[in-house]
Amino acid sequence: MNTEPWLPSTLNAHGLDDRSLFCNWRWRLGIAGVFVVLQVLVVFAFLNPPREYLFLWYCNHVLILFAFAILTRNAQMVKGLSYVGMLTQLYWILDFTFNVLGLRLSGATDFVFTEGFAFSTVVTVIVHLVTPLVALLFTIRIRPQPISLVYAWVYAAGLYTVTLLFAQPALDVNCVFSGCNPTGFGGLWDLYLWPAALIVLTSIAYALHYGLHHLDAERNIKGR
Repeated sequence: MNTEPWLPSTLNAHGLDDRSLFCNWRWRLGIAGVFVVLQVLVVFAFLNPPREYLFLWYCNHVLILFAFAILTRNAQMVKGLSYVGMLTQLYWILDFTFNVLGLRLSGATDFVFTEGFAFSTVVTVIVHLVTPLVALLFTIRIRPQPISLVYAWVYAAGLYTVTLLFAQPALDVNCVFSGCNPTGFGGLWDLYLWPAALIVLTSIAYALHYGLHHLDAERNIKGR
């Protein structure tokens, strides 16, 4: 059954586009391996010296979840996990690029240049540059389904709860306590605005995934 009105049917028994790299087991194993290696590097980076609280950050633990979703052929879970941090990590990349060019955007990546390129800093840069783009491009030929938003919101709820329970407010892990705003928003932010902001950000990311998937499908038709 063709679920794409603009695309000839190429869906396999798992509902995945056979032309997607996601359907190639070698690519899945390779990309999952990249995420596992990055996760191991993160572990080494933040255990010497011990800074276990850094693992609470989305970007520092989601790698192993991406690997699991890829190995289990759960493309919608990959998409859902990427929705949670996609826009904020793309903003991080933009801020980093501004710094490289000698400009200033928000200062979110100033620490990279002020602390020097220590092992942990290099790992942080690689993770932020690789994770959102790989997750997006690896599944771009697979149409986002509403279940991917469910994955995103369930994971975000867990992230929010764990951060509130175990992170120190002064560290503002995952921007839960003051929105990564140095002036701080206080209780209004962490109780109400953070969950609302995540719903908005994940919905926008879903729309972007859907739009890019549509554009890729149309490009493939024109290329035939």
